[in-house]
Amino acid sequence: MGANHSEVVYPSQTMQVPQVEDSQCVGPRKLYIKHKWNTRKEKIEISDEAGNVRWFSEDHSGAFKRELHVLDPVHHKLWAILRHQLSIHWAYDVEFEGHTYKLVKKFLGDYELEGTGWKCVKKFLGNEVELTDGAGVIMLMTRHFGSDKELSIFRHDLEVPAICLAMIVDIEDRSH
Repeated sequence: MGANHSEVVYPSQTMQVPQVEDSQCVGPRKLYIKHKWNTRKEKIEISDEAGNVRWFSEDHSGAFKRELHVLDPVHHKLWAILRHQLSIHWAYDVEFEGHTYKLVKKFLGDYELEGTGWKCVKKFLGNEVELTDGAGVIMLMTRHFGSDKELSIFRHDLEVPAICLAMIVDIEDRSH
């Protein structure tokens, strides 16, 4: 394991996740989701407490597909989020470093990243979403005024995949 990476072991593969470079960070890291519209395309920005954009999405959707790419500020693609348009339950494929993970919506807005043990569970009348793995809480997403949401990241080494899943849950929340 390198100094700037941490390993998350899944049943069939190992995923390298960039680790946050903030040694001063104690407690949860606060991030914010904001939506911007450019003609028909939606852009989601994730910013830190100082207002600096840390990640954003590019909409590559077409008539029969919904596809978002999650990029860092220097436009490196980190994730691709692909929504299955013609399925009974909302289902997504999440592509990261050559691996595809299936995110499936379960009962009452709960989600599960198949084969990983990661679950998104809505709490407190749907105003909070908790992302957990077998070891505990990774992230808590809280709705604020309008469409803005606050993210509290508790496991900094899993920040990037947690952000991606928060974006998916946020997209689904806004579409209903």
